[in-house]
Amino acid sequence: MGQIGAHAVLHTHSRRLNYHPHVHLTVPAGAVDEQKNQWRRKRGNHLFPARNLARVFRAKWFEAIRLAGLHAQESVPSQWVVDYKAVGRGGKALHYLGRYLYRGVIRNLTSLLIKVGA
Repeated sequence: MGQIGAHAVLHTHSRRLNYHPHVHLTVPAGAVDEQKNQWRRKRGNHLFPARNLARVFRAKWFEAIRLAGLHAQESVPSQWVVDYKAVGRGGKALHYLGRYLYRGVIRNLTSLLIKVGA
């Protein structure tokens, strides 16, 4: 047992600026064992079973929305898609997210606004 961490980035649009809400999450395949003060790695390639991850994540998301006193729109899809990959030590995944965030959609949007004179 231990305390795990995660990093999440919410995107509301695709790189083509189409409305496409999605979340990128990086989660280490292990946790810090606070009693032993050491890192404990999860055996296997995945921290959680991938089969039910979308269903469980969706349920926990709606529960957090409800507990915060918020309401989700009825247009939220009933089924969510999870693209679940083991990425080794994670360096390539973080590099991808860094490129995606830094001068990604925002830069493209700024260029588009300049072209149309907005």
